[in-house]
Amino acid sequence: MIKGMTRRLIHLLRLDGYFCVMAWVLAALLFINRLNSMVKLFMALYLRQELGLAVSYTSTLAGQYDAGADVHAADLSGYPFA
Repeated sequence: MIKGMTRRLIHLLRLDGYFCVMAWVLAALLFINRLNSMVKLFMALYLRQELGLAVSYTSTLAGQYDAGADVHAADLSGYPFA
């Protein structure tokens, strides 16, 4: 029973299995995109703890990073950013 379940799972996860290659590419890109939120958190911790920056300056830098990401996303989507 377990052998059959394992074989079916391996078939689903192979590149030429159930999902096409584009589905795997999309899943990988979504995963990388989700990592961005963790990077922001650890960037703020690094700026505060390792570099010793003030909390107000760290939050300003994090806010500018987010604003730049918003402008870049609006530029890529073609939607006018106001």
